[in-house]
Amino acid sequence: MLISDRSKEIIEYLMNANGPVTVSDLAKKFQVTERTIYRQIPEVTQTIESYDLTLDNSSGKGFMIFGSLYNIKRLSTAFEDVKSEQNYSG
Repeated sequence: MLISDRSKEIIEYLMNANGPVTVSDLAKKFQVTERTIYRQIPEVTQTIESYDLTLDNSSGKGFMIFGSLYNIKRLSTAFEDVKSEQNYSG
């Protein structure tokens, strides 16, 4: 899976959030501009959709990931596998 570090961090943050997350929240969390977050959204969306999940912002309150628990776990496991590979490639 090829994905930028920032997009991966955004997805992990969204998966662990207890509700909608605004672009402003993400910008503050990652100490970047809102414009930078908006630039990452297409990659974030593409990655999420490749696991049959949806990045929803229709409520206007912020972004949330929707889908089956199974697919969310698949995505989470894929990220854990990437971390393991990075740790061993020293």
